[in-house]
Amino acid sequence: MMVVYSVSHTFELAGAVEVIFLFSFSKIEAVSFKISPLLERIV
Repeated sequence: MMVVYSVSHTFELAGAVEVIFLFSFSKIEAVSFKISPLLERIV
């Protein structure tokens, strides 16, 4: 029973990490999307 719990708990943690990763990645993508025109102007 503990094994099943730990496996499902691991999947929950992986899902949470994936959500956090996707959220931070989309934030980084949005920031780089805003910054890239500025960089193009500088360069």
